Amino acid sequence: DGTELTGVADDQGNYTIDLPGNKKFNGGEQLKVTSTDPSGNKSDEKVIGVKDTTPPVAPTVSEVTSESPQVSGTAEAESTVKVELPDGTELTGVADDQGNYGIDIPANKKFRGGEQLKVTSTDASGNKSNEAVVEVKDTTPPFAPLVFIVSSEDTQISGESEPGSIIKVELPDGTELTGVADDQG
Repeated sequence: DGTELTGVADDQGNYTIDLPGNKKFNGGEQLKVTSTDPSGNKSDEKVIGVKDTTPPVAPTVSEVTSESPQVSGTAEAESTVKVELPDGTELTGVADDQGNYGIDIPANKKFRGGEQLKVTSTDASGNKSNEAVVEVKDTTPPFAPLVFIVSSEDTQISGESEPGSIIKVELPDGTELTGVADDQG
């Protein structure tokens, strides 16, 4: 912005110039530095670039379900977004100039719900964000329960279904019976 700051070198030639509280750098800016001796002789201009060392903010992640075809959300514009799946597989994509990203989930990676995905972004300077963690929501309906043969002598109805699912049986008279599938289904 053209602001000039001045300071004086000590007897060893070292100097420190404090930045005003309202001056912040993003990285990539150019600073022009000169030195003028006590006789008024001015050095050549030295141009240095400000290095970006600030990590991006952790990405936001939209809801991911057991049926989602991709992981999406927002991150620092044009940063590289990495999604780590529960099995250690890493998927990567790039946020667009508005910060939006969408990374396809491979067809061979299926989620049941409850798994955690870890999402980070890395900016062009190599600074990595903190991790955003999202839990996959189960939206996949269970398969139709398998019912073992029921005879007129049976006192129970049994079969197999998704572990932990609630099983409802409607009798011919309209009575509803319920049970819960065990951890084996």
